[in-house]
Amino acid sequence: MINEVEIREKLTQLTHEELLEQAVKDKLQLNNIMEQLAVMQRQKYAKTSENVPTEQLSLFNEIEEIYDKSTKEELEEKPIEIKKKKIRTVKKEELDYFNLPSTTIHHEIDNKKCPECGTMMKETKPTIKYELKYTPAQYKIIKHVVHNYVCPNIEHENMVHVEAKPKEFHRLIEGSYVSASVVAGIAVNKFVQGVPLYRQESELKRQGVPISRQNMSNWMMRCGEDYLETVFNAMWKDLKELKYLHMDETTLTVLEEKKDKGKEKSYVWLAMSGKNEAKQMALYFYGNGRKYGNVTKILGEDKNERYVHSDGYEAYHGQSFKNVACMAHVRRRFFEALEVNPAYKKYEQAKTKEERKAILDENASLCNELMIMSWIQQMFQLDQTVKDRKNMKAEKMKPLYDQFFTCLRELEPKYTNVGKMGRAIKYALDLEEELRNYLEDENLEISNNRAERSIKPFVIARKNFLFSNTKRGAKESLVYFSIIESAKMNGLDPFKYLEYILDCLSKYGLKDELIQSILPYSNELPKELYSKTKDQKNRK
Repeated sequence: MINEVEIREKLTQLTHEELLEQAVKDKLQLNNIMEQLAVMQRQKYAKTSENVPTEQLSLFNEIEEIYDKSTKEELEEKPIEIKKKKIRTVKKEELDYFNLPSTTIHHEIDNKKCPECGTMMKETKPTIKYELKYTPAQYKIIKHVVHNYVCPNIEHENMVHVEAKPKEFHRLIEGSYVSASVVAGIAVNKFVQGVPLYRQESELKRQGVPISRQNMSNWMMRCGEDYLETVFNAMWKDLKELKYLHMDETTLTVLEEKKDKGKEKSYVWLAMSGKNEAKQMALYFYGNGRKYGNVTKILGEDKNERYVHSDGYEAYHGQSFKNVACMAHVRRRFFEALEVNPAYKKYEQAKTKEERKAILDENASLCNELMIMSWIQQMFQLDQTVKDRKNMKAEKMKPLYDQFFTCLRELEPKYTNVGKMGRAIKYALDLEEELRNYLEDENLEISNNRAERSIKPFVIARKNFLFSNTKRGAKESLVYFSIIESAKMNGLDPFKYLEYILDCLSKYGLKDELIQSILPYSNELPKELYSKTKDQKNRK
């Protein structure tokens, strides 16, 4: 640390011009430090500590984490035993669903005559198959009694056996008693309500439903890979054909990638449909780093005219589409410059117009900042209130943009890139072409807030899980995120929709025609899947 005497000795050796240059440099540096301090003071109440309980460190990826660490015996489902209360004896490892309400469904055949000789068949011991069903806040057991029949005619060389085909029963996962409603309930509790599997396991035990987190993770991983990925891929195909899109990205630590020190930080990329697109969807992708190739992989290399709203990051530049930069990001930078200006606080506290005018007369920088913020505010008001967007952009918005950028070019020499105002001006001028792309089409939006709102659920969830163990786990969790968020965008109830598509795909198979009919923006979905929300009313 240099002391005061050393500083004085060093300054006495400088010429007048050198002293002046040093003073200006120190002043700018001090201003920059004070601006940063002001920003930090505004954020001092925000949570900064990452010291969270161990069980919360991997909530996002716990599906694959539990799955990967579980033994084969733990993943196996214990047989269901329902016994009468008076003679109830339950072994330690036995799953006892004795206290759950149950329903019995009998599956019988209409024609009970032998198909070979026409003799009336005698009924033998039925086959009992159990299915665990879930409705919100309630689990119950469905007992399927599949009636079996055998022909008593001894003339047949081989015994003729006929089994009734259950009309309302099929396996979601072969060999498992889990149903689509159970998996949908676990997924919605986890990704919508933010309830991790270990807490779901504890709550279910209190309700007398012994489902382990190993079983939950196994079911979700299997359903994601066997069924939901086909829905995700069909939506991805449709996404590549959209004309108006929004994109954003955020970090995600994947331990599998982090072990290789040469690997870059992992990211989650969001690509979603524009406001006026008929097919509304939000898809989340896992990618290594913030490279140009991630965007190309997600959107494809189609050369058709297409617009993508983004935050102006360089990975979106030079692509086959037209990048539409976000004016909200520009506004944010100028607002920060305004807030750290000491004169702005006095201006806010002034009680009369005369006091405000006096403050403005003494502070030219404050005048500039307020003028720019006023123009940006006018832009947003026009974008949000004028219905005839095509004429609005040509007649009112374009002159406002011209005035805005002309002013910025005039102000640029007066500020350095060290301070927030100078950096805000440079940021806006560097993106001028991308910002002006907004004026080309009436369907384009002035900001990328649409994508920022959609990536927020993931960012909030990330505060709990902090990292993901494997790429496989990150991928499957993002598939669930994509389907749930897309369902919400289309006014669907996430639980009902997930249950419906899992039921359809497990019952009828992964047929292209079926997959198209169950996409969240399909017109063939049953009415009962929709939520009674304002968005859905507007959609209709």
